Amino acid sequence: MLERLSSLFSGYENVFGQYSTDKPTHHDNGKIEGSAWTERGAPAWKRHVEGKVGLGIIPLKIDNTVKFGAIDIDVYKGIDHGGIEQKVNSLGLPLVVCRSKSGGAHLYVFFKEPVRARTAIDKLGEWATILGYGGVEIFPKQSERVSPNDIGNWINMPYFGGDLTTRYAIKNGKKLKLAEFIEYAESKQITLSDLRSKVFEPLEEADEELLEGAPPCLCIMYAQGGVPEGVRNNTMLDAGVYLRKKYGDDWKVKLIELNQLICKPPLNPTEVAQLIKSLDRKTYEMRCNGPHCNKKKCKMAQYGRGPMYTDLGIDVGVVTKVEGDEAAWYLEINDRRVKMSTKHLMSQGRFNERCVESINVLTTPLPYNRWLEFIQTVILNKADVVQLPREATWDGQFWHRFSQFSYAMGLRASAVEEILLGKVFRTKDDIVFLPISLFEFLSEVRFRFDSPEQIWAALLDREVKRDQVVISGKEIEVWRIKKPDELKPQVTVTMAPEQF
Repeated sequence: MLERLSSLFSGYENVFGQYSTDKPTHHDNGKIEGSAWTERGAPAWKRHVEGKVGLGIIPLKIDNTVKFGAIDIDVYKGIDHGGIEQKVNSLGLPLVVCRSKSGGAHLYVFFKEPVRARTAIDKLGEWATILGYGGVEIFPKQSERVSPNDIGNWINMPYFGGDLTTRYAIKNGKKLKLAEFIEYAESKQITLSDLRSKVFEPLEEADEELLEGAPPCLCIMYAQGGVPEGVRNNTMLDAGVYLRKKYGDDWKVKLIELNQLICKPPLNPTEVAQLIKSLDRKTYEMRCNGPHCNKKKCKMAQYGRGPMYTDLGIDVGVVTKVEGDEAAWYLEINDRRVKMSTKHLMSQGRFNERCVESINVLTTPLPYNRWLEFIQTVILNKADVVQLPREATWDGQFWHRFSQFSYAMGLRASAVEEILLGKVFRTKDDIVFLPISLFEFLSEVRFRFDSPEQIWAALLDREVKRDQVVISGKEIEVWRIKKPDELKPQVTVTMAPEQF
């Protein structure tokens, strides 16, 4: 069973996420947060199903393909999972609806063979728009990687705790057990041709002349029965922006016509007059934040929005910050993945250099205060933070080397006096060594560090102490620290002749 589950959720090779809610944080919107970290190795499905530690899988594989994807509906209160399933089925979408960790919904698609990530992302974005959840997160979040440290974002897996889970799938409104879910998900697997065939032309381009070349949100709402009360004013404000682009001076007459065509019921004449007055007074841009919003298709529509950030002339999608020794930023700019450092973000000139080098794009210059506003609102506020696996950081690599130093066969001291030969003396709980012996070992294994102070600081985090031992009546300065875990297999180090 675990093998079939792992096959359905096959993701990034040898990297996975772990999630624990031993001490959860409950937010007002219903979201539950715990501690999360990234590991390397085979995904721990057994511990996940047993309910010990939650598992997260990064859908994007090493070759930038996916075996599964998901629409993440992060509505945690009052969500109707059965209603979502009914709409999914009525539209003929090959999605499996699961309750998420915090009570939202993950809508999964499973593929018989890997498909290109960009193809899956674009199609899932279309489906989210049609379902009325435009703008929600799509997994995978990235369509490509630009460096080994660009790990990607993982999504929490269903069936934590097996059949006793709160993260279950539903079929015909009923909760499925784990075995039933596996059977159901396998039956819903599709091919690339199946994916491409799920095109909803009536929802993408309405036959009405008034909607030819319109943003997709207007076409979808029209095709699904019209714009209901509660969202008519905001929708018609965006419609007015569209009509000004298409009809020029005749846009006011066309707005009155469109109101009658798509609003159910239409706005009254006073409300329409107020909208026209507002649009006459100020130049608006489409806000692209409604339930049927599809930013990519809106940009491609003849009279759609265009670039999201018109003063820069670019689209910025998913932003990922990888936290390690130095932060690395991965920005999706015009559907291409670009790696940047923090310095690149703080200067538009450096930002442009990276864009030109990576994707042959140049942004329009902005005043510095406007640039900082862009960085704050579009980059910092929206960044997904990913922790670099500890063993990939400098500190993790140092501790690995230090553990080798502590237990290397050629460095074992049988008596404390042998530390003068560059060896390590172990007590019941601690190890004792000369600082110079550690630096010589690190040099032999070609481990890079900036200065001795960097090594001392790393050991201070593990409560290293300066100490003295008496050898042949002489006090010798040593470092003492709690023994690290022993590595297997043991390492043999050949001592250089001059150390004896």
